[in-house]
Amino acid sequence: MNIYLKRLLRSTMLTIVLIVLNVILLGTFIVLDDSVAASLFGVENPKAKGELLSLYLTAIGGCAVIYGLWLTYMKIGEQMRQNTIADKSNNDTRFGEAIGYLNNDNMGIAIGGAYTLYQLAKDDVRYVPIVANIFSEYLAVNSKNSNKNRVINTIINLLLHTGYSIFSSLKLEFHDTNFNYTEFKNISNVVFTKCTFDTNRMLLVKNCVFNECNIKSCFFGECEDLDLYANDITFSSIVNKSIPTNLTIRYNNYLDELSITTSNTIKRLELYVIKGRLMNINNDGFVNSKIIVYTNNKEKVSINGEKEYVELREAPYTHKTPFMDLMDSISRSLFEDDVD
Repeated sequence: MNIYLKRLLRSTMLTIVLIVLNVILLGTFIVLDDSVAASLFGVENPKAKGELLSLYLTAIGGCAVIYGLWLTYMKIGEQMRQNTIADKSNNDTRFGEAIGYLNNDNMGIAIGGAYTLYQLAKDDVRYVPIVANIFSEYLAVNSKNSNKNRVINTIINLLLHTGYSIFSSLKLEFHDTNFNYTEFKNISNVVFTKCTFDTNRMLLVKNCVFNECNIKSCFFGECEDLDLYANDITFSSIVNKSIPTNLTIRYNNYLDELSITTSNTIKRLELYVIKGRLMNINNDGFVNSKIIVYTNNKEKVSINGEKEYVELREAPYTHKTPFMDLMDSISRSLFEDDVD
């Protein structure tokens, strides 16, 4: 127990003792006064003083119990404070050790360090943004090192899959990271800068920015509020059938074999097309690989730049079989459940 608390308890106890003495003196006067007993228990009651004394002693006993409970509460509060300080100190020690483990050349130890940091973020909210930044920087430095694939996959899983609920309140930022054969599902508010994506699936991704990334052979399904800025996009597709399309593709370095399928509802679909940034341009300036947009709302598609390199086609799902209608209905209901 610290000195400040001891002084506070001494001062409080002295004050209480003085109050108790005054209460005893006042109580003694009241008990000895016949008029008080008579007014409370009747003039002709021979036991009036005794009943008044009993009432007085009961009140004193109740005050003593309350005082005891207050002291217990103060002691428990102080113990909890001391435990919190000890926990924080232990967490700081765990953090330092986990950083050492994460940078160990032994894959098992490094993976243990990643899980320790993740558990620390679960236990102590102070470490949530710190651990997220450490994981992000680790990926930026090591994602191109195939010898650390196990650790890299563990960190990606902890950040974006298993432990995403812990970090979802943050605006996660990744840079200079390779993501290969990875599925991103139900993530939001994430910024990717100068990252490489190869054969990835983006499902139910919302409010994400892809800036100066290399995107190859990727599938974006039912994604909302995407901003793709200054990327290299090849052999990829964006498909929205159940949710309103809200997509911006701006000033990309080059585009090749990109197809976009919109839902029946389009909030925003903006394309900024520059011929010099399209792939497969021969000496005559002919582009043999256009951006293809499948939509039933051509009037809502905004094309800026050289529109001739964008081809608008009827959405392929306009003439659907009953089975396709059923599957789309199930997909839509599942998506609505995830949103709720």
